[in-house]
Amino acid sequence: MMQWGLVIDPEYRTPAARDLVLGSGLSLFFSFPLLLFINVPALNRTVRMYLLTEMAVLVYILIIFAVMVATRFLRSKSKLL
Repeated sequence: MMQWGLVIDPEYRTPAARDLVLGSGLSLFFSFPLLLFINVPALNRTVRMYLLTEMAVLVYILIIFAVMVATRFLRSKSKLL
């Protein structure tokens, strides 16, 4: 059976394994609020709860997107200086 880590980077010369671990940890950290939001309608199954959940998820996604855009902008601006 083939091991994927050995195919990608057999001698671990690149930071691929470290980046994979850090990325999965960060994704769990950032997705935890979404896991909480998604379970809210189970408490009270009304249309209002579903709409509030959808709004909360949308706001959360917009915040994450804004942070990503801001960090990319700041990185590109720091390269110019």
